[in-house]
Amino acid sequence: LFVSATATVPAGSPTSTQSLPVTAYCDTRAVSLSHAFSAADAGTRYLVVKLDSSGTTTEYLESDASNVAFLGPYNVVAGPLLEVAPAQLTFNATIGGGNPAAQPLAITNGGGGTFTWTASDDRTWISVAPASGSPGASCSVSVNTSGLAAGTHQGTVTVTAPGAGGSPQQVPVTLELVAGPVLDVSPASLTFSAAPGGPVPASQQL
Repeated sequence: LFVSATATVPAGSPTSTQSLPVTAYCDTRAVSLSHAFSAADAGTRYLVVKLDSSGTTTEYLESDASNVAFLGPYNVVAGPLLEVAPAQLTFNATIGGGNPAAQPLAITNGGGGTFTWTASDDRTWISVAPASGSPGASCSVSVNTSGLAAGTHQGTVTVTAPGAGGSPQQVPVTLELVAGPVLDVSPASLTFSAAPGGPVPASQQL
């Protein structure tokens, strides 16, 4: 016999029917079925098991209860899902003008259950605080422009939540650093010549 299983929900539910990749061959009437539900399956689910051969002829009938088994209900609870926003961070600064303001990263749980997270960076000029926490909290990302040359600098903040879907999340960090104004004086020196009692020498420009 060829055994197929389909996940469905009670009549009137807004959730659509979902086919499950569950098959098994057997020589007796006893078979074992297994299926790993995903977060998208959250809610009340049933398994409808239909007996059929592997050929093209359908042996079961929807109206024949002996060939159709309804298993359930199963209450599927979504597992934790790591969500981080925004997806990227951009800082703008001028050399000698101080560091730009820190920016927050919101860390939330888009599923069920709970988790703890840690945050880390891969550049010495990036700082993340706090470095760990629970969903609903946020961390602050800051940059230090000291010692950096003008130009575009890039790094990454990584948020990890063991056991949660969507983990780890990587957030690109871009720092656009431009040169500030520079005082330039020319010539480097001025020399005036005059004789005692003589006329005042002409002025010179800087």
